[in-house]
Amino acid sequence: MNMSQAAKPEAACCAHAAAAPACHEPAAVKQASCCAAPAAAPPGCHDEQAAAGDSCCETPARRDYFLWICILVVAVAYPAGAMFRHDHDSALGIFTGGIFELFNQMWWGIAIGVIFVGILGRVPRELVMGMLGRDGGITGLFRATLAGVFLDLCSHGILAVGMKLYERGASVGQVMAFLLASPWNSFSLTLILFGLIGVSWTLLFILLSLIIGIITGLVFDALVRRGQLPRNPWQDELGEPQPLSVLWREFRQSIRFSVGGSAGILREGFAGARVVIRWSLFGLILAGLIRAFMPEEAFATWFGATMGGLWLT
Repeated sequence: MNMSQAAKPEAACCAHAAAAPACHEPAAVKQASCCAAPAAAPPGCHDEQAAAGDSCCETPARRDYFLWICILVVAVAYPAGAMFRHDHDSALGIFTGGIFELFNQMWWGIAIGVIFVGILGRVPRELVMGMLGRDGGITGLFRATLAGVFLDLCSHGILAVGMKLYERGASVGQVMAFLLASPWNSFSLTLILFGLIGVSWTLLFILLSLIIGIITGLVFDALVRRGQLPRNPWQDELGEPQPLSVLWREFRQSIRFSVGGSAGILREGFAGARVVIRWSLFGLILAGLIRAFMPEEAFATWFGATMGGLWLT
């Protein structure tokens, strides 16, 4: 036998190079090599066990059709309610008029909420929690409740801000105390209460609302410690604690005002408040439909000042 011919198969066994598999190419047949252990085949782009990272076949994010349908309905009904006379004999006239009136009452709260969400997105997480109190407890809950009292926002805008505070690392109790204290305590409401019930009763009202907010926060934090509610995972993103004066000085030195930056704040604020905007617009449409199709007598009967009306509401 020719020795050179006998050596050819052995050389071929170790000398050939495997071609890299394509993204959608069938998997190569697994065959043991006589010289080395078989290399693991790289995962394909549709491998179910592939890590959730960059993929060669990424799919675009789904469009929020529900949000855009609500925006379209309000965008059509609002100018119709503004331009035409509110015909209370027509369900369409009542609906468009209701959209016009209710949107005029709620748009400013949503707009301010979007701005605050955008600004909070630019503030470092450590600075936000340095002001609220990253250790929680009574002090952190008191600060969160006090912030809710003095932030003059309606319930629509305050939800967006509360979501952003949660993303910045606030505890569940701090978020709940903030949300509970804000809608029924604001600067404008305080001025109104001064004229309606007097200064002493207004101050008592504010004090009791602070106590209720703190107690609610303590209850929710206790539920988190007992494992009945999940803790805020964003708290793991917090860095090492630093003095508040140092954090504020670094943030103040990094501020640069520009038109593009302001537009970015609004864009990020809208993205962060998307969930609240979606359901606020849906509630606006639902209120217009109830006003248009439910008689006032039936509404007063079912949703009046009774225990049944309270539960239905």
